[in-house]
Amino acid sequence: MTTPAKDAKLIKTASDAARRFVESYYPALNDNRSSLDTYYYPDAAITWNGNAILGGGNFATFFATMPTSHYDVQSFDAHPVAVDAMGNCSVMLNVSGSVKYGESKEMRGFGETVILRPEEGNPTKFKISAQGFRLVSG
Repeated sequence: MTTPAKDAKLIKTASDAARRFVESYYPALNDNRSSLDTYYYPDAAITWNGNAILGGGNFATFFATMPTSHYDVQSFDAHPVAVDAMGNCSVMLNVSGSVKYGESKEMRGFGETVILRPEEGNPTKFKISAQGFRLVSG
């Protein structure tokens, strides 16, 4: 059973985790692609604009073939999900923004849903366990 105090703690945990994730992950997509696999669990289920990918290492390899990028996050929202017996929770994160690839001047919209799961033994450090990314039709 949850209480208002427990719910508030879970919401704060989700909000803090989402903010830290957004502030580090999207700059890594733009400028530090070699670090991408560290954001993922090895068995992360990823769908990136219709491409199914299993695991952070495979995603990093896939993304390395992409042209340079500039992601601009315009909004995000997080919700605690899947609270475990220890009171730790995963986080569902919804992100929207725009992205530019390569030398193109065209910015395209994107939407993304990410499930962040806490690392075992460290409930304040999260990694991606599932991700769905889609470019918005232009």
